[in-house]
Amino acid sequence: MRARIHLVTTALIAVSAALATVDVACSLTTSLDGLTTEVGAETGATPQTEAGPIVAEGGPSAGDGAGDGADAAPKPFLCADQVGAAFCADFEADPVTAGWSHVNNTGGGTMIAAEGRFGRGLSATTPSHDGTIEPVAWLESDSLSIAPRTDFTFSIDVKLGSLKGGQTDFVGFSFHGPFYILTLRAEGDGKVDLYEYGDPIDGGPQLDHYQPLLSQPAIGPWVNVVGHVTFDTDKVHLMMTFDGVTAFDGELGASPYAQRPYAHAGISQSTGDSNPETVLFDDVLVTSP
Repeated sequence: MRARIHLVTTALIAVSAALATVDVACSLTTSLDGLTTEVGAETGATPQTEAGPIVAEGGPSAGDGAGDGADAAPKPFLCADQVGAAFCADFEADPVTAGWSHVNNTGGGTMIAAEGRFGRGLSATTPSHDGTIEPVAWLESDSLSIAPRTDFTFSIDVKLGSLKGGQTDFVGFSFHGPFYILTLRAEGDGKVDLYEYGDPIDGGPQLDHYQPLLSQPAIGPWVNVVGHVTFDTDKVHLMMTFDGVTAFDGELGASPYAQRPYAHAGISQSTGDSNPETVLFDDVLVTSP
């Protein structure tokens, strides 16, 4: 009889010890879970595993703040989003020159759809030449709804090649009557200057004016070129940036020519001995207050 009592007692003690162990484990798990929740709430930290942060399946949603901060991917440029723009071209339509008033590819220049900064862009190429011809490959729009001598801003993404030789003019705007054009001019050594040309007025000399830049556009990656053009009574001022860095801030010789602006994209001039040159363009936008 005593042996049976001893066996029952021993079994009860073992069961009690096991239940106590379960209670302790549950208590510890609950406590740690609560601690993890509180730390995340107080610090905003992302839960971690040894393999890295825990991310919900499918990635961050559009409404949870994803994309905020310096590492956010840039939003694709679409003309459909540019409400109120005086002119816009994202080169997504067919043909790639759609929406432009004038297409000029004399001397063997070509313009085709190619890589863009977002989606598709424009590739403008001028062939090798010995200086006896001046091949061009450029687009112009005369449909801008901007009154003469009204402030405007132009923006265009550009990807430059090696700029191997001769002079290559790209990017800018123009006035017509009399004719004036502002471009960035790349020399054979790869240096880029601001260049202005204007037809003679009333028998006077033509405008043929270079101005140095405060910074140079990068060769190879995409560069966003932005120009703010403002008008005074008898002056025209340009503030130009490359990826937000000031490249020019000064007066232009455009005042006698200032009329309604025309938008440009492409290689508007290629002179001197030159190897083939290709410049890529995308996301042309002109706005006015």
